[in-house]
Amino acid sequence: MSLPVQLTVGLPMYRTKHIGWLALEALARQVDIDFSWELIVAEEQEELMLGEEAIRACESRLREAGCTRVEYIPVQSWISLSQKWLLLARHASATSEVFAFQAADAYCHPHRLRTSFDLTLGQYDWSQSKKMLMYSVKSGKVILLDRGVRASWGYHNCGDNMAVKTVLARKLPKADCRTGVDNWLYRRCQEIKGSKLNVIWDESTNWKAGFHTKGLNNISDYAGKFETVQAPFQETGIDLKDTIPAEILVRLGQLQALAAQWEVQPWSGRK
Repeated sequence: MSLPVQLTVGLPMYRTKHIGWLALEALARQVDIDFSWELIVAEEQEELMLGEEAIRACESRLREAGCTRVEYIPVQSWISLSQKWLLLARHASATSEVFAFQAADAYCHPHRLRTSFDLTLGQYDWSQSKKMLMYSVKSGKVILLDRGVRASWGYHNCGDNMAVKTVLARKLPKADCRTGVDNWLYRRCQEIKGSKLNVIWDESTNWKAGFHTKGLNNISDYAGKFETVQAPFQETGIDLKDTIPAEILVRLGQLQALAAQWEVQPWSGRK
């Protein structure tokens, strides 16, 4: 008999036919798992969807990494990312204690779930890491985003590998937030709690074994960030070949031409 689910991974997908495999590969490679976790995916049924069949094809590998439940939610018409997070959280198992936010175009490090689980239990409401590597699918360039460095406008509330107590995520309000969604999540969870979130930052160097991709994403246009690197972004000498499986990087390299003509915010004209 499986243990009760204690951690939920929410994975919203939209137009991820070519990149959605990346998050699944990372989740299938999680280590040091001695708790039960679940994966919940919500995805619009449209031309560029990854599809349930592709997700089910990874199910056996996910189970080897401790995943005891995979739920796929087909979304019949486009909804904003804020609405999708609400949908995912409300499908979390009743026993879930930690809700981990996972981007479909990101490769989380192998200790991501272990760390999120450990840090978000007990006194802390929200966990995250300050540093994240950003990979341009179009150019192959890697830069570092450090939330501990002040931007011209100040500091961002959110970092990478975000997780929150599931009890807070379940109470997210209905809203149509299309950009700045991480900050929306943070502020809404704080409002739900009724006081300042007790946040813990992951101070380990595990972030070096994960990365975010830009080039096949659908919300933020990061093209200029790689060309003119300004705080909190930094140039870095880190080579992904030192920490990321070669087959992952080869597969990403095959998407370079597609990224060169990808459309960001295709939903911007929708009401």
